[in-house]
Amino acid sequence: MATSLLAFIGIFDLLNAARAPAADPKWLGFYNEAYLVVAAVYFVICFAASRYSQWLERRLQSGRRQA
Repeated sequence: MATSLLAFIGIFDLLNAARAPAADPKWLGFYNEAYLVVAAVYFVICFAASRYSQWLERRLQSGRRQA
């Protein structure tokens, strides 16, 4: 439960960091790139977590004896 809550808060922190350029007049028009970077970071984190969970499942499954 705490891990999912931390991930939820972290995602909103990333999105707020991406919204900062949209409020600054010097950076008008560049907020799309900020959202693309946030999307790429989120994808990398989710992909890495998915691959780790698959590896962990295979590792734990191989230690189980067949009856």
